[in-house]
Amino acid sequence: MRILAKPKYGTSNLINDHLYGEIEKNSDVEVISWSPIRMLLCRYDLLHVHWPENVLNDRIWVRSLSKVFALMCSILWIKLWRRKLVWTAHNAVSHDGCHPRLESLFWSVFIPRLDGIIA
Repeated sequence: MRILAKPKYGTSNLINDHLYGEIEKNSDVEVISWSPIRMLLCRYDLLHVHWPENVLNDRIWVRSLSKVFALMCSILWIKLWRRKLVWTAHNAVSHDGCHPRLESLFWSVFIPRLDGIIA
């Protein structure tokens, strides 16, 4: 199995580094670090996302909207190719709460498209 991980490596904590390191060490799974090119061109079985709500943390509404749109296009792409989408839920809502109506719309579109949630 090949997992496309977004993100694979932690920037401010080591949660993802440890998680994927143990998965690769103890199973027949390869974890690939997400990038737009890899998402479009690489072979993988599922996309595993952490903190999708980060697209909502831009104070400028139009930029947050464009990031939400890009994420939804990515999800549409992987669904068209019959790949799975799994989310590790670290937060139920974004920390900043910059755009509550956009966030409500985001979750109402994101959650039904998931194939699995890890909490």
